[in-house]
Amino acid sequence: MNEKIATLLLSLLLLAGIADGETPESDVTTNDSIAGLVANLDANRFATREAATEALHAIGSLAIAELTVASQGESFEAADRAVWLLDQLTTDGDRAVQRMALEALLAADRFPHVQSHAKSRLEELCEAICREEFERQGGSLVIKHPFDTSAGIVTSATVELGPEWKVAGEAFAKLADLRDLHTVEITGEQFRDSSLEHLVAIKSLRQLRVTGSSVSPTIVTKLKAANPDLHITIENDSMLGVHYMPTGDFTITDVVEASPAADAGLLPGDVIAKFDGTPIDSFDLLTAHVSQHRPGTEVNLEIRRGEETLAKQIRLGARANVADMRR
Repeated sequence: MNEKIATLLLSLLLLAGIADGETPESDVTTNDSIAGLVANLDANRFATREAATEALHAIGSLAIAELTVASQGESFEAADRAVWLLDQLTTDGDRAVQRMALEALLAADRFPHVQSHAKSRLEELCEAICREEFERQGGSLVIKHPFDTSAGIVTSATVELGPEWKVAGEAFAKLADLRDLHTVEITGEQFRDSSLEHLVAIKSLRQLRVTGSSVSPTIVTKLKAANPDLHITIENDSMLGVHYMPTGDFTITDVVEASPAADAGLLPGDVIAKFDGTPIDSFDLLTAHVSQHRPGTEVNLEIRRGEETLAKQIRLGARANVADMRR
């Protein structure tokens, strides 16, 4: 319905308010007018209630705030009509309006079945918006909902950055809208630290893996400071050749055979204390430092082995699956 018809209906409803004993002021504002229409959802006359419903339907998103209040009010008649109107907006409006209406329905405590349905629809809408944004930026996004033994049903997001990726952060900002986001996996070369800034506020995140690109130790440190339970792995061209268990102290649990670490004499039980003079306190930070260097680069490690402190110079190797990582 166009704006002229909506304005006409609004005028008619204000006149209908007079019939119910209400006298609108001549200088009534738009918000006051909408409030008057919402009040008429509980009018004595059925015709007035119907006209108010029709006018509010025509007004659309401008009425969402007042309808949200009405959906939680004492009058069941007004609440029921407000919920119906909000539900209409979840399909009538654009994506932004649909989201606003669904979020409003989440507050309709008197209608638990409506809340439950709105929650599912909002999750689907946010996922669709997120996928579309990654595609618009030249990438792709796959969202799944696996079962995690500690957290239950969670959300995982797999991001592929194609050759046309626009190196923008807007798409990564949308990940914050995904429910219970637990795991993010990112593959591709066209990647910047600034994209990961958007993940700092996602407290549910537990696993982050970046493959085929470098990530600075600075952003890794920032992510870990904001979310100590987050485990980060960066896999670029270069490799050192050590593994560890993501629990307890940062101690090497395994050294890959014929790797740079093995050639340098690193052993299970060793702790890498410094990488080129910079203190290392986690495997997450180690992978970030390694990702900053090309294969063949010589780096200096300080190793703690029991009570000993050892100095090791290691030439970083190349990952065998670099081509696969960058496909």
